[in-house]
Amino acid sequence: ARLNPYTMKVWININTAPKLMLRALSNDITADIAEKMDEYRKAEKSDLTDVGWYRKIAGLRPESINSVLISVKSDYYTIHSAGVLGQMKKNITAAIKRGQDRRLLDLLSWEVQ
Repeated sequence: ARLNPYTMKVWININTAPKLMLRALSNDITADIAEKMDEYRKAEKSDLTDVGWYRKIAGLRPESINSVLISVKSDYYTIHSAGVLGQMKKNITAAIKRGQDRRLLDLLSWEVQ
């Protein structure tokens, strides 16, 4: 599957996207290139503030990714939390969206397992 820039309402954060999502950005992004992108993201000295950091990845042409699709910021997040008390354990997963006022969050879903 490939992403269509004309139907996108959100951008893909290339700093946090799973490797499979990176591959969906372009036919040029193979499993090997997605792995190189992931390694670059994890490297301590990598500057991830510039949305064009992917151009530094060997084997990936600069024009491979449509810049309309990507960002280095996120508005949607998933939070996983685990609480343990003696033998009792609960896992909670929540999906949130950053609100209009960037300091507030909207809770989209909440699941206790």
